[in-house]
Amino acid sequence: QMDFYFFLGRAFNLYLISLFESKNEQTISLIDMEGNRIKSWDVGDKPFGKLLDDWTLLYEINADARPEKAANSNAMIRHMDFEGNILWEYQNDFLHHDMTMIPNGNILAIIWTETDNTVKEEFNGTQWIDKIIEIDYDTKEIVWEADLQEILDLSKYPKRPSLQKDEILHTNAVEYILFKGKEAVLLSFHHLDTIIIINKNTKEIMLEYTE
Repeated sequence: QMDFYFFLGRAFNLYLISLFESKNEQTISLIDMEGNRIKSWDVGDKPFGKLLDDWTLLYEINADARPEKAANSNAMIRHMDFEGNILWEYQNDFLHHDMTMIPNGNILAIIWTETDNTVKEEFNGTQWIDKIIEIDYDTKEIVWEADLQEILDLSKYPKRPSLQKDEILHTNAVEYILFKGKEAVLLSFHHLDTIIIINKNTKEIMLEYTE
């Protein structure tokens, strides 16, 4: 069985697809609107990619969807040109789900981090929440971060007993945007059924939507 993950490319009517065809073949492919494969890249395990405006590819590999499996995962973000040459890479075992390049050339990404004791309720074990980090493209240092444990009032969100109790948010998406004339970060939380926009400079919540 083949699983398809579709991401609309920004150049013409093309789609970027992550293909998980077998354990031995993991590719990201570019197809046209008629389903013709234009180009494929063999990039590694569990690929997730975005086609950038300059026709380079930003993608993540080896990232696990569960934090308890993240240690020693060798999760990595890579930036690659259209011909398949690696331009840049960053490794952090706790990367997961999404990343994006922002106008200054740096990378925003999601990482798991352990919660502090104030969040652990009725759970015996390590509990995880997320940080959003900005990685300097040149130095690979973290130059900005938003600790969501400090930003969100977690007590106001209803608990969903059907979800894993060791994860608080399970952040699925991160995107840099301009909102009301301010630099902002858009985030989506699977476990809270919530989307928020935070001011990148002040880290204050500018908008929140829960369904």
